[in-house]
Amino acid sequence: MSKINQMKREIEKDINSIKEVLNKDDLDEMMKIHKYMDSKYQSKIDTWGLSQFGWSDNLGFDYDFIGKSGISENLENMIGKLEGYKQDLDLKVYEIFNGKNSSGVKIYNSNKNANANTNTNTNATVVNFSIVENNLKNNESLTEEQTIEALKKLEELRSIYQSKDNKKTKWSKVKPIMIWLADKSVDVGIAFLPLITSMFGG
Repeated sequence: MSKINQMKREIEKDINSIKEVLNKDDLDEMMKIHKYMDSKYQSKIDTWGLSQFGWSDNLGFDYDFIGKSGISENLENMIGKLEGYKQDLDLKVYEIFNGKNSSGVKIYNSNKNANANTNTNTNATVVNFSIVENNLKNNESLTEEQTIEALKKLEELRSIYQSKDNKKTKWSKVKPIMIWLADKSVDVGIAFLPLITSMFGG
């Protein structure tokens, strides 16, 4: 899974970037990297705002109410969250390819209803498709052609998920999308893989 390794290297690079700005102790640099990490990972890590200064579930970070010490502590927390996210990628991909199921590990879940019913997983995945669609459309690193191609694959994945096929049949239909992902950018891989793991691993 070279794509997974590439994603993990990208996460490690981001972790090192956070450590570098913390060592410099420059507020402007810390604020810049804080905003960058937030825009990159907020929709990908379920507990991103947990224990973070200035965070609101409805509005995200309010930088008017976060001082230097708060930004610094948030960045320290982000390191731990990214380390956990990297481990989750390994675990969830392993489970997919080995037919395992660990519902306790959630990489990508925006459902905040504490009194979740039996439709929780379905609702969360539907929301996730919408989030990924918006992220792909707004990703400036993708060309228009790449965006169109990624959105088409996303729609294929959505159709597979919504079909009444059993899990084995769905997986056989998803495999070509996994092969397609193998040579795509890290941003595309990060967008798609959590959706696929939520379909088969959670």
